[in-house]
Parts: sequence; C-alpha cells; structure tokens
Amino acid sequence: MFNFPMLSAHAPLDFVVNFPLFSIILAFVGVVICSLVNNKIARLVTLLIEGIVAVLNLILMFYMLKHKGYIDFAMGHFGAPIGNAIRIGTLEALLTCVFSLVMIGAVLGGDKHLKRDIPEQKLHFFYVLFNLILVALTALIYTNDIFTGYVFLEIATLASIGITMIRDQGRSTIAAVRYMIFNLVGSGLFLIGIVVLYDLTGYLSIENIATAVTKIAQIKELQIPLYISFGLVITGLSIKSGLFPFHFWMPDAYGGATPTSSSILSGIVTKGYLFLLIKVIYRMFTIEVLRQTHILETLFVLGVLGMIVGSFNAINQKSIDRMTAFSSAAQIGYIFMGIGLSCYIGINNAKNLAFIAFVFHILTHCVTKSLLFISTGGLVKSAGGAKKFRNLRGIGRVDKLSAATYSVGALSMIGFPLFAGFISKYFFVSASLEITIPTWMKVFAILALIISTVLNAIYFVRTMLTIYLRKEEDNTFVSEVKYKPTYVIGVLSLSAINIFLGVGSTLIVDIINKGFHLFV
Repeated sequence: MFNFPMLSAHAPLDFVVNFPLFSIILAFVGVVICSLVNNKIARLVTLLIEGIVAVLNLILMFYMLKHKGYIDFAMGHFGAPIGNAIRIGTLEALLTCVFSLVMIGAVLGGDKHLKRDIPEQKLHFFYVLFNLILVALTALIYTNDIFTGYVFLEIATLASIGITMIRDQGRSTIAAVRYMIFNLVGSGLFLIGIVVLYDLTGYLSIENIATAVTKIAQIKELQIPLYISFGLVITGLSIKSGLFPFHFWMPDAYGGATPTSSSILSGIVTKGYLFLLIKVIYRMFTIEVLRQTHILETLFVLGVLGMIVGSFNAINQKSIDRMTAFSSAAQIGYIFMGIGLSCYIGINNAKNLAFIAFVFHILTHCVTKSLLFISTGGLVKSAGGAKKFRNLRGIGRVDKLSAATYSVGALSMIGFPLFAGFISKYFFVSASLEITIPTWMKVFAILALIISTVLNAIYFVRTMLTIYLRKEEDNTFVSEVKYKPTYVIGVLSLSAINIFLGVGSTLIVDIINKGFHLFV
C-alpha cells in the first residue's frame, strides 16, 4: 500500500504525504467555485489555489529530500492492481511546485489581456478551464496508473482546447481545431497502445506493467505486439508534446490564443505530457527493454531534427508571436535529444547527466516560454496590436519593462550565462561528451547543440535589436505605457525564477540528481 525504500515499510506516514491528493482536490474545488462566481472572485480563487498548491508541494519536496525515499500512496481501500495509487517523489513535487508558480505568473502577467481578449461573460469559464488544467497536470505527474494517466491526459487536452478557442475569434477557433486534431490523434494512439499492453500484461499499474514487460520481452512470440504497444504509446505522447514533424500546430495555437493561454500551453501543458512520457520510458517500459527496439535512438534523431528545423522556421517568421511559437518546437527537440541520449549508461553516472539535462530543460522551457509569451503580449499591446517585426522597431524605447523581461527570456533561450538556459545546455554538452555512445550520436548531438544555439542567437538577437532600434516614422505606439501592478509582478516573478534557476542551479541540480535515483 505504501513504500519507503530507505525506511521501514511499516513506518507511520506523516500528514504531509496527503499533499498531492489535497492539491488535486483543491484544484477540483476551484473548478466548481469558478463556475459559480463572477470574474473577479474566480481570478482570486484561482490565484489562491495556485499559491496553496505551490506551497504544499514545496513542503512535500523538502520532506521527500529529508526522508530520501518515495511513497506509493493507495487511493481508497484497495491497492494496485485493483485500486488506483499515486507515487510521491522528489521530482514530482518539484515539477508541481514550479508549474504552479509559473501558472500564477501567467495569470498575473496576462490579466489585462484576458479582460481585453475574452468576452466578459466567458471570462470566469477561462478560470474554470485553467483550474482543470492544474487538476489534470497534478494527476499526470503523481499518478502511478497508466489508464488514470490517459484519463487526465484527455482532461488536459480538452481544457487546453477550451482556453485556445475561448478568445472567440476566427483565427483562434481554427487554431483550436488544428490543435484538437493533432492531440486527438496522439491520444488515440496512446489509448490503443494501452489496450494492447493491457492485453499482454493484464495490468494498468506502472510498476506491475514494468515487471510483466521484462518477462514478456524474453518471449520471442510476444515481442512484436509488445514493441507495437511501445511504439503506439510513445508516438502518441510525442505527437501531443510537439515533437518534429508533429509541431506545425504550435504557431497557430500559441499565436492565436491570448498570452496567458499561450504561456500555459507552451510552458506547462506539453511538459505534463513529457513527464508522463518519461514515466513510460524509465519506469514502465524501462531503458533496458527499450534499447532492444531502437525507439530511443529514433527519438534522438527526431529531437535533433526538431532543434534545427524549428530554429530555421523561427528565423523565417515575420511576426514575433509565430517566431516565439516555432522556437518552442526547437526547445522540445532538446528534451527529446536528451531522452535519446539517456538510453546509454556511460561512465561516472553519465546517464544521470542526460537525465539532469532534459529535466532541467523542462523547468527552463516552462519558465522561459511563459515569460516570453507574456512579455510579447505586452510589447504587442504597446505597439497598438502590431505583431510584425517591422512594426515593432523601437518599441523597447517605449515599453521598457516588457522589452527587458523579453530580453531575459531571449538570453536564456540562447544559453547566456546567469540564465536558466545556460545550465541545461551545459549539461546537454556534458552528457554528449561523457556518455559512451556511438560516434554518430555524439557527432549529431554536439553539432545540433552548436547549430541550434547559433540559430537561437540569430532570431532572438534579431528580435532584441529590432525592439531597441530607432522607431520608424510610420510605426504607431501608445503615447505612454501604464503598467498594471499585476503585470509587473507577473513578468518580474517569472524573470526572477529564470535567474534563480541560472544562479541557483546547484540546488536544483542536486534535487534532480537525488530524485533521479528514486525515479528510475
């Protein structure tokens, strides 16, 4: 029913282990309350719940670090395989805490845009969907049951479609439909893979499936259907995460939504899908079994292509929102490249380096992309709604705060020292050099990191230069920028988290490193 690997199995559980369940229930309560109250109260309730969830998971993270273990917490009276369970560990608490903090920053930073972009009678429904996303992501992170993972995967997808199209414009509706098609294809493949896997193993609990998979992989007659289930599940989650070549829904979905929605879709939702994928790879299918299929090498190649193609697509864009969206495809490629690298166990815990690299990049991208989309919204608003680069020349001289915070995000994505992106890229390079891998993978990884970083610098430096250059005569900007306190708090808090990840990376890396040994 519960398990402390480094403590007595019969040790009494402290009250703090209930915090994941409390987080999910609180978010559910937020869904109900926001559907019944006015917009102002719905916003306050949402911020309060996000704050409480962040604090609960921060406390839980330090609790798990102290006890150096993980807990399998059964829901109700029945444990697996009959009942459902959640798995509480250091990484789960860290991710949930960061996700909650970023969601607070996104709501505060995008508050003015929400009121402008969404009809007043629909605004409280946005907060309903927002809390529903928190429910789904928290459950995805903590669940220890693959079918429960599928259920909340679908909840996150439907809520994400809702916050994409709630802007009530033709472009946002088309973007939501395109987003829905890609994500439902991914969900369908994932579900079919689960059905095949259940037929083979008879289990839905992740640990029980892992035990059965290890045995089935040794039976020649069952290897083909087993590998098919691997391919279906991993392909489904990869499509939903935006892996190349399935990333072309991103520009419309991110560019057509209000800034808060774009920041959540890009920074948070895809990371929930990625964490479930990491669970599937490391804990359900296991690296040892997957290495026999070459699936991880395929993810590596597609990740590298995504880094390059996504960056070239970003360079070719004429508007700041679509450029930032295509940049997301490139950054997702980094994570999949890291997952591919992790399939080899090298010297000096080299596999651990790859794991640290892509988990840290999940945090980096989560915070930085949210900051970029919120700051972009501020720049666009100050430019009178213009999104084309030629219409944004000199906007940084007028909207100094948005330009400065956008620059923080841009420098982080490039990999400039002192910012979060530098740390994740440093670990990607370290993992590529130290892991004992085939020469072709080592060459591909190093070249991809160099080329992608150069391309990142091209389009982000170009953007920073554009917004700070002398204003063109025909560009119409607001005469005076008046910042709402919520916007200032939102962008500054996201900037502060990014810088903290950069300068305080030792603490975060240590947490990820300790969580790694308990996660796998």
